[in-house]
Amino acid sequence: MSNNAPGFAKHPNHTVEISKALGPVAVTINGQEIARTGEALTLAEANYPIAYYLPKDTFPDDMLQPSDYTTYCPFKGTASYLHLVHEGKVCENAVWCYREPYEEALEIKDRLAIYPNVATVSPV
Repeated sequence: MSNNAPGFAKHPNHTVEISKALGPVAVTINGQEIARTGEALTLAEANYPIAYYLPKDTFPDDMLQPSDYTTYCPFKGTASYLHLVHEGKVCENAVWCYREPYEEALEIKDRLAIYPNVATVSPV
C-alpha cells in the first residue's frame, strides 16, 4: 500500500529535499548548549528556512514532555508535538516530529525539529 504525499499531486513543483547535515550541530538556548549530535538531517522545503531534524536521543528524556497538539502538512504528514523544558521553563509545542510521514519524507520519521524562536540549531 502506497503512502505518497497528496500535496505533490496539486503542487508538483513544490520541493522537499532531505539530506545529511555536513557535520555536527549544536542546539543552544540563549547561548547555552543544551544538545549536540553528529547525526542531523536538513530539510529544505520550498522557500522556507532550512530545518534540522535530530535523532530522538539528542535531547535528555527529562527535557521533553508529550503534547496532544498536532498539525498537518500535505507533503510530510501529521506532525506530533512535544513541550521543551529548560531551566524550569516549559516551552509549549516547541518540538515536533513525524511519526508516520509520507514516503517522500521517510528519512525524518521519529526525528525531532525545534522552532528557531525557541532554540538555535547550528553547525559546530
